[in-house]
Amino acid sequence: MSRKITRTLTFLFLLVCLFFNNSFSYSDATNDVNTNYYAIIVVSIIFVFIGLVLWLLFGRDKTVVDTVEFYPPEGYNSAEVAFFYKGYVDNKAVVSLLIYLASKGYIKIEQIKNKDGSNSKDFIITKLKEYDGNNDAEKVFFYTLFMAKNTVTSKELYSRFYITVEKIKEHYNKKEYKDKIFDRKSSIAKNLIIPMIIIIFIFITGMPVYDTSDFNTAVTSVMLQFIGISILLKEFFGNKVKSRKIFLTVLASLFAIVPLLFTVFPAVFSKTIYLITYIVGIAYIAILVMIRKIILKRTKFGLEMLGKIKGFKRFLETAEKQELESLVEKNPEYFYNILPYTYSLDVSEKWVEQFEKIGIQPPDWFISNTTLLFNTLGIFLDLTMDAINASMASEQSFNRNNFMGGNGNI
Repeated sequence: MSRKITRTLTFLFLLVCLFFNNSFSYSDATNDVNTNYYAIIVVSIIFVFIGLVLWLLFGRDKTVVDTVEFYPPEGYNSAEVAFFYKGYVDNKAVVSLLIYLASKGYIKIEQIKNKDGSNSKDFIITKLKEYDGNNDAEKVFFYTLFMAKNTVTSKELYSRFYITVEKIKEHYNKKEYKDKIFDRKSSIAKNLIIPMIIIIFIFITGMPVYDTSDFNTAVTSVMLQFIGISILLKEFFGNKVKSRKIFLTVLASLFAIVPLLFTVFPAVFSKTIYLITYIVGIAYIAILVMIRKIILKRTKFGLEMLGKIKGFKRFLETAEKQELESLVEKNPEYFYNILPYTYSLDVSEKWVEQFEKIGIQPPDWFISNTTLLFNTLGIFLDLTMDAINASMASEQSFNRNNFMGGNGNI
């Protein structure tokens, strides 16, 4: 941690301690209660001030210069480009590697036909050649996709591919990768916001309950709410399989709402000072959350990548037909080479729409008996994501260390 951060936080911490010491020294019980809650409001203000100072010192990003780009940054796969753009790798970015590897000639994807000859919602994925690249994440994806076999069906992914997705996400989201695109000091400053939010939350929910009931009730109430909110946030941002998401959301809501309705709200509404403190505290927590969202500053490399990818993404969304025809004329595989990047950057639908009126040959790696190629490809992307999401439900039935052994280690 830098000396600036340490000195700033130490000074402000001493101010908070001094304030609390003076606030709790009154003898009158009523004054003590009121003073304590005024102190919570002041501490919340101080925390917001600290957050703003941290943002001013370490979180303000330089202006991103968007460049005109027809191709993604050279040498990076679709998951890495999504990481440079979003700051993290999500499930869609990992799944895009399937299309990426197909476009590189490693695999072929074929829709399974129903008995009546129509295409079903399932696919067969066939290995065309061994992976000979040097990218660890691509290697893990490729080898754990087939598990020493030459073909795999989409149904088989339901039971085992979750761990691969999680492993690759962990690979890209670890600290050494984050430090490439985000300034280390800003990352520390961002993390310092979390304990401030937790402290305010504990005070504004726990103290009114403690004052109106007892210590055990206050602690239980705060813990249940904290657990419930934590699970809700994880499920909301975790992109889990739908059935599991619904179950955990309901469970987490019970953890958060029951103590809120039966202990916190009755206590908070029992006195005006409690209610004022609670409303102010929630408002300041919201401000701290917003500060935390904008406090991450990019490195020179991170800014350069962001500018290129933003320019590339804008082109994907707004490209004119004449431009696309020119690019396809130079490279007939242009559409399919770019496709995995459009999926990881969440613009695949617009990209497919752009090419609906441009005549291009079907890819060698995608086999379907339908003439509606672009519509089929769009459906394929959605179904593949659904298949891997569904496989998450089986995560507890596998040992990660055993599953990722052999050629699949990162």
